[in-house]
Amino acid sequence: MKSALAFAPAWLSILIGLGLGYGLGVPLHPQTEQPASSEESASLEREEFENGRGPRNQETPAPSLDLGSDSSPIHSRNVGRSSSAVSKLSLEQIYAKLKELNQALPGPATERLEEALVERWAALDPRGAADYAVQALQQGANDRMLRQATQAWARQNPQEAATWASQLNSPSARDAAIQSIYGVWSSTQAAQAAQSIFSLPPGSAQTSAVAAIGANYAKSNLGAALQWLGSLPTSLQGAAVRNTLTSWYRTDPTSAAQWLVQQPSPILRTQGLASLAENWSRRDPATALAYAQKITDPALQKIFMRETVKAYAQSDPRAAASWLAQPQAAAYTAWAVRDVASRWAYFEPASASAWAQTVPNTAQRKQAVSAVATSWATTDPQRAAQWIRSLADTSSRDQAIASFGRVLVRTDPNSARIWVGQITDPELKKRMLTSLGK
Repeated sequence: MKSALAFAPAWLSILIGLGLGYGLGVPLHPQTEQPASSEESASLEREEFENGRGPRNQETPAPSLDLGSDSSPIHSRNVGRSSSAVSKLSLEQIYAKLKELNQALPGPATERLEEALVERWAALDPRGAADYAVQALQQGANDRMLRQATQAWARQNPQEAATWASQLNSPSARDAAIQSIYGVWSSTQAAQAAQSIFSLPPGSAQTSAVAAIGANYAKSNLGAALQWLGSLPTSLQGAAVRNTLTSWYRTDPTSAAQWLVQQPSPILRTQGLASLAENWSRRDPATALAYAQKITDPALQKIFMRETVKAYAQSDPRAAASWLAQPQAAAYTAWAVRDVASRWAYFEPASASAWAQTVPNTAQRKQAVSAVATSWATTDPQRAAQWIRSLADTSSRDQAIASFGRVLVRTDPNSARIWVGQITDPELKKRMLTSLGK
């Protein structure tokens, strides 16, 4: 006998099937997966950046910065720091764009877009942006993103940013971050920034911080900055002295020099005077040279004069050579002639070589000729060789050959030995051949 269901109309069979299906908890038709909410999506996107930036693909060009249907696409080459489009992005949009960049072709356009996005990210979440920037740096990016992120963080909470930076495993990333953080911090709170340096790991982390603090501290309160500089351990004074005193060097170099020579710290006296001499000589060499005569400590005077002449030779070697011929330079010519000849030969080897041969003192003339030969051999060895062959004075030619050989041995040891074999002074030849053999 046939079941009653066999004679049921088709529509009744369908209803019964649906009822049985739902009653058993198994729908007859599969349900489509519902998209995640915008909050869930944002959370997932954020999690993707917890492990940093992904490797760059070699196929896809940099994405455009499309903010939606109500905004036209803005290509990455037009994305700058002042871009109003970037400044409107939410964190979710930043994560999405950076995710696209992981598949983009490397290049300037991609880098500019990434930097703009990270700068915007730093304004909203500096810690997250800084973490991302560190990962990018470890993958070969430059440190601009890290500086952007840490500067933004320092404007909000410098102590927190400094603590984070001090715990980074990469010394180069740590020091770059610390330099940026303390540069921002000291621009508004120099004393507080200065007090915090000893919470950093000893070594380059602390030297990076004091170098960043110095100029801002002196700008806001020179007296306090000088007191701070004098109170630093000698291990940090060298890193701080130049930046702390640079503005003072420009405005009142004489007072800066007088303060330095009175300091008990040998680091401040020697390194401070050396940096002052270089700064002063580049701006007013005649006055710097005149002041050097007034320094009574022979050792400090030599340091100051050496740096002054060196800077003078770098900025105007012809004028420096003329100064060496004056009577007041006699006490310094023995060591200064080499610096002037070397620097001059770098720019005008023919003129420098002619001058070197006119130096009246025999020993100093040898030094000048040797310096010209070294510098010229580095920039134009063929013309240097022609000049050396033309030297009539045997002693000067021997010194020039020795200097030429020291340079030539780096690229052509056999030719260097042949040249050294032409030295007429037996002792000099023996020393040079032994040196080349090593």
